[in-house]
Amino acid sequence: HFARAAGLGDADGAFMLGVAYLNGAGLSPDAKEGLKFLKIAAGKGHGEASYQLALLYDGAALGKPDPKMALRYMTAAAKSGFPPAYAGMGLFAHRGDAPGVPADWFELAARSGEPQGALLYAVALSKGDGRKKDEAAALKIADLVIASAEAALDFCLKAIEKAGYRPGEDVYLALDCAATEFYKKGAYVYE
Repeated sequence: HFARAAGLGDADGAFMLGVAYLNGAGLSPDAKEGLKFLKIAAGKGHGEASYQLALLYDGAALGKPDPKMALRYMTAAAKSGFPPAYAGMGLFAHRGDAPGVPADWFELAARSGEPQGALLYAVALSKGDGRKKDEAAALKIADLVIASAEAALDFCLKAIEKAGYRPGEDVYLALDCAATEFYKKGAYVYE
């Protein structure tokens, strides 16, 4: 279905086909085809496709990282209004790869409901990084993000139980915490 939609010029179809090629989901993995379809989707203004391309070019998945291409696609994703890209732009600005004040991007992400950006904004407030230091506001933001994450997990657990399964016995939950911002020079660096 994705191939047909992509062939008809549908940005969502091109994006999903690109992801399927990259992940080998129902298709033989093919990075070249995956990139091709992500670029088609990004060219049609698909924010998530631009964001994924930014992450691919920023990391080592395509070989040597290409900061210019990463910034180009992250900027496009942010301009399209894709909230995770606001946090991405803040991280790029923080490390000196993008213009602007990181806290401005993190605040925009937080106001868009993007949890990673909200937590980074809280960190900026708590350290006074690009904003007046405000520990109380930082803690309030962090508490809201944590509460919403806990509510999401509680919802999942209740749905599992409602379906007649036992969490931790029949069904397990796993969190895939993306940590691309920790990836530097071919390794994950936690400072």
